[in-house]
Amino acid sequence: RSGDMQVTLDGKTIREVSIQSAKVTFKGFSPGQFSSMQTAGINVAKLQETGSIEAEAFIDVNAINSLITREIARIKTRNRIFDKLSLNLLNDQVRVTGMVDFRKIPGNILGFLSTDLSPFTATIKFTQSGSQINIDIIDAKVNDQPMTGELRQQILSWLNPVWDFSILPYSAELLSFKISSAGLAFSGKLFH
Repeated sequence: RSGDMQVTLDGKTIREVSIQSAKVTFKGFSPGQFSSMQTAGINVAKLQETGSIEAEAFIDVNAINSLITREIARIKTRNRIFDKLSLNLLNDQVRVTGMVDFRKIPGNILGFLSTDLSPFTATIKFTQSGSQINIDIIDAKVNDQPMTGELRQQILSWLNPVWDFSILPYSAELLSFKISSAGLAFSGKLFH
């Protein structure tokens, strides 16, 4: 008989990210189907046919900063737009500091004005609109000067959307996400 099967992933590492806590619920799966997935592996086509998956997780601030540092390190220095990024998570906002190379921002017609990495600080907020997650810049400074509206719009048009669930080859939905000084909590569904 079909029902809900739940897996807890507290303290596990998934794709090199340390997950403080996570719960994944497979809805509409029989114990036999669930057991088969555990031994034979996951077949995405069968998952889509059978039921849905709901997940909720919490990633702490240290794991998020480690992920960003690791991903930046994977990019060759000559290709990096951002470097030495650091995040300070606030309630529903993120304070970002680091270095930016404006010459490498796609479409930046003023990139020739900068010849080196520039220090910046910004407070950003994530917003959700339909299937997309976007960034909004609350305030920002480059070289200790307020960022101009034109540069702000250029950066936002380049970065947004940060994530778009509609481009995935299966249905997915972000149900909630909450940023706090401790980290990021989120929940979502697949194959709904």
